[in-house]
Amino acid sequence: MEKDLSKYMIRKLLIPLITLTAFSLLFSCAKSDSIDVNKQNQKDPAYNDQNVENLNLRLAFSVTEFTVGLNRVRFGIIDPKTGPMKSMSVTAQTFYLGDGESQIPKDTQKARYYDWPQPGTGIYGIETRFDKPGKWGLGITIDTPESTRFASGYLTVKDKSNTPEIGNKIPTLNNLTLDDVKASNELTSDPDPYLPLYTTKITDSIDSDKSTLIVFSSPAFCKTGTCGPQLEIIKSLHPKFENEIDFIHIEIYKDPHKLRGKINKSDINPIVSTWNLPSEPWTFITDKSGKLTHKFEGLVTAGELNNAFEILK
Repeated sequence: MEKDLSKYMIRKLLIPLITLTAFSLLFSCAKSDSIDVNKQNQKDPAYNDQNVENLNLRLAFSVTEFTVGLNRVRFGIIDPKTGPMKSMSVTAQTFYLGDGESQIPKDTQKARYYDWPQPGTGIYGIETRFDKPGKWGLGITIDTPESTRFASGYLTVKDKSNTPEIGNKIPTLNNLTLDDVKASNELTSDPDPYLPLYTTKITDSIDSDKSTLIVFSSPAFCKTGTCGPQLEIIKSLHPKFENEIDFIHIEIYKDPHKLRGKINKSDINPIVSTWNLPSEPWTFITDKSGKLTHKFEGLVTAGELNNAFEILK
């Protein structure tokens, strides 16, 4: 039976957002800044509802940028006692936390679980619309045969995106290719580079009759642990779509061959700064005119990309 989470979650139990830079710890049961929901619930008459087990679950968001309009929300659910909760029956509700509206769900839907390339890992996700900027809540209910459990988090929705916006032309600061360097390790930290990703400049792709996919990631120095798997997904798709789409990989850091693990002293690739990316990895897709049609923060699955490619046809 569908439950209104506002009674339990949004009024009191907002767990702060875990930023993407800490998201790599999700699958090793990382601790996060959170509210002790057991103590909070003891003050709430609903705490004693029959058959409700409300433990200190945490949400970890793999997406940091939310704007007015349609959003791709991805999150992990962590039980501090047992670790990440995978492939559960999860219902998500969104709430606007201003103007006295916090107890009125704006959207209710079943979350989908997306398997990731690493064995035993994955993420929950919904696509939902935010109709105004400000602070929003995400309430989660997890139904099992034994109990119903809850988690909640909040996120900040902006009026406009800081990264390139859907429908606009992408920035045209050019990337280096294999023609510009002596070796591929000057372009990528990938220990097994897939050379077709380093043959095309952004402007040349925009001027061609192809669509463009650009993935920003740092396989060897990724702060989230998802850049390497993301690049492997991109590599696997290239042979099928190379005649229709130019695939380009942009390393997050400048001169990756000089880093040797010292990323605290490294310079960010100027293209990353131009695109104003707050995290990694990011994947962008344009149509043949260079207008942005899709963008994905965090790891995007092969299935999601295939769906985006179908829309381009």
